Formats: sequence, structure tokens, C-alpha cells
Amino acid sequence: MTLILIRHADASNDDPRPLTDAGRQQHARVAGALRRMGITVERLLSSPLLRARETAEITAGAVGFRGAVEETPALGDDFTVEGLLASSPLTLFLSPVGGEGWVRG
Repeated sequence: MTLILIRHADASNDDPRPLTDAGRQQHARVAGALRRMGITVERLLSSPLLRARETAEITAGAVGFRGAVEETPALGDDFTVEGLLASSPLTLFLSPVGGEGWVRG
């Protein structure tokens, strides 16, 4: 299993904090890099927050993921690894709120 954590792209300061145009472009480049690396997605999880959901949807489109983005409160403002592991069996992709993204195999 490969687990990829990606921080949401640049977001507006206005509630509900959607991605900015620059944030959409920024993450399109990141998602394009994942596609060029040959990353495939079996499952895509996201925080319920709009900015994280939009980031996950950009990723899904770039890598050809045809499933539904699954929202989980475990990836919200009170994110902990323990809480995430207790809430869902992991398969591949997570889009948490906060922190920096990384790839781990």
C-alpha cells in the first residue's frame, strides 16, 4: 500500500474558504505530477472542508479516479493519525487539513 497525504491548495480567507484561482492552478500542477508519476488511486478520502474537497476533486480528475471522493471528519480540524486509523481502513490517498503533503510507500 502507498499512502499519499496532500495538504489543500491555497484557499480564500472568506468562509467557506474555497480554493483561490491560484490554488486551483497550483494543485493542478501537483496533481499533474502525480499522473506523470503513474500514481493510481484505489480510494480517495477528504476532509469535509470545502478547500480539501476541491483539492481532492482536482486530484481525482488528474489521475483518472472514477470513484467517489469519501468525506471523513477524521481528516478535519482535529486530525490525528490515531483518529484516522480508528475511523477507516486506508487504501491510498488522503487529503487532510493542515500540515504538508508527502508520499510514503
